[in-house]
Amino acid sequence: MVSVRESGEAKVRWDFAVDSLMDPAHVPFVHNNYFRRREAAREKEKVFTRLPLGFRTISKNVLLPDTFIFRALSPKLGAATTTVDFVLPGIHMERWEIGDRFASVMLVATPLTDERSRFDICVGWNFLHGFPVGWLVRRTLRTILGQDREVLELQEQGFGSHGSMLLNLESDTLAVWYRQLKKYHSDLLAGVHDPQHPIPENTLLRWVT
Repeated sequence: MVSVRESGEAKVRWDFAVDSLMDPAHVPFVHNNYFRRREAAREKEKVFTRLPLGFRTISKNVLLPDTFIFRALSPKLGAATTTVDFVLPGIHMERWEIGDRFASVMLVATPLTDERSRFDICVGWNFLHGFPVGWLVRRTLRTILGQDREVLELQEQGFGSHGSMLLNLESDTLAVWYRQLKKYHSDLLAGVHDPQHPIPENTLLRWVT
């Protein structure tokens, strides 16, 4: 397996940084032509299940987006199985499998101060051995981190230091769950009697991406 890692910082509060890891609706707009193509955005629906400190969705027979990243995984853009996990404190993991080939990505948001956060991104794959593509992957990761940083820092300017996120769309459910999971985890650590896990066993969500 080959892996590449990159890191970057942004002037953004940690909660907002974590929101960006799990926001499915931003991908074709912020990362156009990388993970999705803006003009190909369409409604999707996924079933989410709970993890001990997070949630997961698994999709089978997914047609991969027509971008250079996914053509490297499958030149004919065959159907894939995708698994997406989010776990506290701020870790997003995604995996694509087509036959014996797979690629995965892990993104981690870490608070540095009350106003700054760090992003670490690591990707790995089990094909193209012997091809010197690490430099291209690293350059792509730097671009993706830069796109997120630009949008998040503009968002911080718009909200101001005391602003809060408006979480009223179905695609915002994951950000709501994240905040509920933080409270649930705090209750566990504090010894609260029988705290209830906030994530339902099965939840169908829809959004455009």
